[in-house]
Amino acid sequence: MKNYLLPLFILFITTIACEQDSIDITDSFKSENGLTYNESLDNWNNLKSVHGNSYSYQVPNYSWTGNSSTTTITVQNGIVIAREYESLKPNEPGLQPEFIESITYQENKSELGTHEFGADIKTIDDYYNDCSTKYLTVDQETNMLTLSTDQTGMITSCGYTPENCADDCYRGITIKNFEWTKQ
Repeated sequence: MKNYLLPLFILFITTIACEQDSIDITDSFKSENGLTYNESLDNWNNLKSVHGNSYSYQVPNYSWTGNSSTTTITVQNGIVIAREYESLKPNEPGLQPEFIESITYQENKSELGTHEFGADIKTIDDYYNDCSTKYLTVDQETNMLTLSTDQTGMITSCGYTPENCADDCYRGITIKNFEWTKQ
């Protein structure tokens, strides 16, 4: 009878330890505004119900070399209908840029995804999902997590930077110049 008590005790202790490790970060990790991911998501859903589900936003991308790009996404009634892209490459990395190369394009609904460069074709809802499933789930001991929201509580960045990484290490999303549009 005593032979099975030790394995049951070990199973019990392991279960308790695992439950304590599985704290939901979406309810505990806070943005600089003091909002958790879940509070920001609630704000986003409330804003959509007030303003509708039509908007535009930009996804910037900057490199330490001076290269930069901006992708503008337009969403109408919850569906991406357009993507615009512009990239700039300076003539000498690290100096005041005189841009020697620029790539631009505009895609309408039937052309979405036909160009190689640019941010993914996603709605803000998609970015909230990525935040909770891809970025806030990484190991906090080896990565610095980022969650930022604007004054309305909407997400503006979510991602992580591996510790001891020198250049262009941020993995995640950054959203700027968000605007509601007419439906």
